[in-house]
Amino acid sequence: MPRSTPRLVGMVLLACALSGCTALQEATAPTPAASSANPVTAAATPNGFGGNWNEDLALSGEMSGRIGQVVTTQPGQRSECTGKNSKSAGQWALHVFGEVGASVFGLVVTADPYRGPGPYGESTTVAQIHNLDNTRVWESGPGDVVNFNVNNDEESGTLEATLTNVGSGTGKLKVSGRWSCKT
Repeated sequence: MPRSTPRLVGMVLLACALSGCTALQEATAPTPAASSANPVTAAATPNGFGGNWNEDLALSGEMSGRIGQVVTTQPGQRSECTGKNSKSAGQWALHVFGEVGASVFGLVVTADPYRGPGPYGESTTVAQIHNLDNTRVWESGPGDVVNFNVNNDEESGTLEATLTNVGSGTGKLKVSGRWSCKT
């Protein structure tokens, strides 16, 4: 049975609190319109700590699109990650918000236990895509493949995952590409 959305989001917030996470993304650049004729490349969005959050995540299956730019922080959509602070907390967590078409979706990834940079699979990693009101949620569960890699900087890597529609229990969403954050 998939974990409930509030529980997974709570895990991310707890991991951030335990690891001293304070990286909040404060974007000011407008989101460019994506065209299906022109592929989206990883977009750089400045955050409040002088870095960029580069995302290039393709979505296919029950929903098609791409998360290419982290959106401006709004109530209920605050992008953050534990990044370099994760090892002391024993859990790595990321919650990023980006546009998919005209809608904003969140990507949540947790790796528990976290042992440092490297590959993580479905036995230690949970991934989720959700809309802002959590009426559309896909989450990794039994039988779903998750390949999550944390690079040596602990602020970038790759994600290849198949997620199950929490509402129907059968629909699938594939997430594939690069992620990054700043701590």
